[in-house]
Amino acid sequence: MPAPVNRFISVTMPRRRKDADDNALWEAVKATATPVVRDTVFRDSLESAIAVPPEAEKAKKTAKRRPANRPPTAVLPEALPQPKRARELSHGCAPGVDRRTAERLKKGRMEIEGRLDLHGMSREDAHRATLSFVSGARLSGKRCILIVTGKGKGILQSELPRWLNLSPIREQILSFSHARPQDGGSGAVYILLKRDRSVP
Repeated sequence: MPAPVNRFISVTMPRRRKDADDNALWEAVKATATPVVRDTVFRDSLESAIAVPPEAEKAKKTAKRRPANRPPTAVLPEALPQPKRARELSHGCAPGVDRRTAERLKKGRMEIEGRLDLHGMSREDAHRATLSFVSGARLSGKRCILIVTGKGKGILQSELPRWLNLSPIREQILSFSHARPQDGGSGAVYILLKRDRSVP
């Protein structure tokens, strides 16, 4: 009986030829491929996805240049404007009064609505009395008042103009002037008060 014939014949290619074909194919693929750096691709895609404003980028560079132990320069607020100082007054000087009113005050033609006599007072007592009198007269709505210091070269006569230029009296008056002889002459002073807007 003849031996059976195996219909599945295994054909084995030579090992050397297979390796040569694989190597040739691999070399062809390598020749056409471009090397890729994964980190670079990731960074480029991330930066394009998150747009950084130019101002933020500039601030970032400035912060890098600044030394670590040096604090940022503080921005100082602008200086506040100083209040305007009232002009110093002297006898007959009336910067805030119209000419007609100033003339009436100097010539004693305004009605005297209050009088204060400082005769016999110490300098401290006279100063307190002057402050109280001027403030009270203005609050009462008076406009023209008279303060008597006495004639001669007494200390109160020289001190009164200085007191009238000190706060808070200066903010309450417009002008002062020597009185007419019938009201005391050089030993008395007319004082024109500012109007108190709170007084009806």
